Amino acid sequence: MAEDEVIDFDEAKRPHVFRRKEDKVKAIKQAFTAARKEAAQTAKPKPKRKRKNKGKRRK
Repeated sequence: MAEDEVIDFDEAKRPHVFRRKEDKVKAIKQAFTAARKEAAQTAKPKPKRKRKNKGKRRK
């Protein structure tokens, strides 16, 4: 049996495993983006805080 005919299964499956992981990450990102858009539409706007003008302090 020649050395050229030996198949390294770990090396052969690595691109497929990487692709599955990338697809999973892409799906999670899309779900997160959709959830953020939905939350942004239903969220009430927060009123801005009013600052008191204290002026300069004297020592």
